[in-house]
Amino acid sequence: MGGTSRVETIIRWAIATALGGVAGVLGGVALMLPLAALHPTLGAAWMGAAMAGGLALGQWLALRPSSPCASRWIPAGLLGGAAGLSVGFLLAPAQGALQGVLFGVGLGLAQWAVHRRPALWASGWLLVSALGLGLVWAQAGGIAGEGGALRFALWTLGYGVSTGLIVTLPGELALVAEARQASG
Repeated sequence: MGGTSRVETIIRWAIATALGGVAGVLGGVALMLPLAALHPTLGAAWMGAAMAGGLALGQWLALRPSSPCASRWIPAGLLGGAAGLSVGFLLAPAQGALQGVLFGVGLGLAQWAVHRRPALWASGWLLVSALGLGLVWAQAGGIAGEGGALRFALWTLGYGVSTGLIVTLPGELALVAEARQASG
């Protein structure tokens, strides 16, 4: 994240997160219904993996130049999103904020495990992931409602700004700078 300002980094991160979220939703919907016809939880797992994979792909594009954990960010997102939305579906089959919160917890835990930052970072990351994606899910009406994918994309931009604020904390930027110096 080198010579760019914190605001530029947050903007880049938020836009990449939102665009990745759109890609994940569009890619996920294509196979979700046929998989859900086989078993509803299978459809939820696919959708969780697709949405989290899209979000993680966007974030990976922002992380890639400077973070040693970037190569593990997408696989962690896929697994965390699939697990989180599956649990959310099992506990709350009707689409609602709880599904989004559990999706965010799954994704946030997986990303924190990859990033391996101190507890303060982790608690902030988990809180923003859970509440942010819970809010996204509730406001977007899941993805099944009318205009759900577009609403999901717009609310995901806010989630991207929230997580971007954490990624650009002064201590985090120092850790990124150290990793960049060590690698090159």
